[in-house]
Amino acid sequence: MKQIIPFLISVSLISLLSCNLSDKSNSSAKNSKITSADTGIVFFKGTWKEALDKAVSENKPIFVDAYTVWCSPCKMMEKTVFTLPVVGKYYNEHFIPYRIDVEKGEGIDFAKKYTITGYPSFLFFKFNGEIAHHAQGSTGVDNADGFINLGKEASNPEQALFSLKDKYDKGNRESAFMLKYMLAKLRAYYFTKYCQPEMDEYIKLHPIPLSINADNWTFIKSFITDINHPYFKELLKRKAEFVAVANENDLNQKIYTTQMDYYLDKKEWKNYSVSAVNLMENVNPVDIWTINDIAFNFYEQVNDKGYLEKAKQWIKKAIAQETHYEFLDTYSHLLFKTGDKQMAVENAKLALESAKKEGTDFTDIEKWLDSLSK
Repeated sequence: MKQIIPFLISVSLISLLSCNLSDKSNSSAKNSKITSADTGIVFFKGTWKEALDKAVSENKPIFVDAYTVWCSPCKMMEKTVFTLPVVGKYYNEHFIPYRIDVEKGEGIDFAKKYTITGYPSFLFFKFNGEIAHHAQGSTGVDNADGFINLGKEASNPEQALFSLKDKYDKGNRESAFMLKYMLAKLRAYYFTKYCQPEMDEYIKLHPIPLSINADNWTFIKSFITDINHPYFKELLKRKAEFVAVANENDLNQKIYTTQMDYYLDKKEWKNYSVSAVNLMENVNPVDIWTINDIAFNFYEQVNDKGYLEKAKQWIKKAIAQETHYEFLDTYSHLLFKTGDKQMAVENAKLALESAKKEGTDFTDIEKWLDSLSK
């Protein structure tokens, strides 16, 4: 069963769906030396304690890929980024790479200790075991340059999350610094509740009427999720002024996604539908996973025939970009709801075939296909 998730969270959770691991063994055998220039990242195989001991003995920091076996972006990173020779060269030389399934064995306590809220999560530790940096999701790091830059960021005290935290804890409350620190926290945990104290301090520094500048726009875009918040009302009221620091497409995306998520949380489906349509018709592009979430929400909660037809067209565009089993499954559900059972069955079969090729759990799709046969 698909889960309804807000867009602002879904950008992160979509990037959280994932993960497949080709080698899940926890052998304590030591890695052999890397001799091929064509290898990707070579992950240390052993316990977390053994990885920490190795870091101390080699005076070398640790990179950790924290994943789950069901996470699609995790699987994508494993197959398309970790295997790149240029990525392997950088990470194998600069870190002790380590992978941990956060839903099994010692990974469960690891996830709790380091507040892992989604997957994939990438954590970096100093050689002494002290955490240095944390970033979540595949967005922006799903290529060689992006992922190598993440490793460099983790080693830079002006960018690494826990270096920024140390400066904040020592009293730095300069506005630009606080924004930088909050963005780093948000990137690690993806939920604004983890930034609430810093957010409150930032807001006190910037009373209404709000100065129209790039930092304040970034703050609104990243942290304001309530349509009743004074900053959001300021954005609506002074949208024409904000065009000076943001393009209209980005402004529309922020406005409509915030409204959509608010109404989704309140289960106000009529208002949700209107804001979702506004998003789809006034923002370009909309992430294909977001389209899938909206389309399935329409299947589950919306009965307006016109809106359901729109949802079918949206998901067809997503399928045209990527023939993913979840998109085909969503399309099948919408076809059934709008009365086209035959096409619903055909697309459910395609979804099942795609899921099997993907190597993912296809139990729900089989159940759906069985229900269509009755």
